[in-house]
Amino acid sequence: MILALLHTILNIIAELPSTAWPCRLRHVEGQTVPELQYQAEPFLVALKKLQACQYGQRLQTYLPPPENMFDALLSNALSEPSKEEVLLKTIHSQWIDLHVVTRANLLKFENPEFGLPLRASGEQDVKNLVSSN
Repeated sequence: MILALLHTILNIIAELPSTAWPCRLRHVEGQTVPELQYQAEPFLVALKKLQACQYGQRLQTYLPPPENMFDALLSNALSEPSKEEVLLKTIHSQWIDLHVVTRANLLKFENPEFGLPLRASGEQDVKNLVSSN
């Protein structure tokens, strides 16, 4: 969903990536404490969009229109759907296929109080930054 909001395509090499963070890990001789630094700007832009749109919150109660055209006719839904309705329906079709943890994380990211650290030092901080929990 973040990639859709950013209008970006991600080429995934593995069938199921272990993390969605584009980063490179290198062994540094003599370094015993893991450290992760990344370019935060794309993530901060995406977070601002998620927080502004609140799609996850809106999808919590969203009910898509019926797919059956006869149901739509019987419900008096004769007008064309708005751009917003089309967008919500499109996002909903992707939202329902997301893993429950991914959905929970997106809802967490929409919270304006959510802060994204610009770097992580130490095994636990690095795990917290790149993990889904």
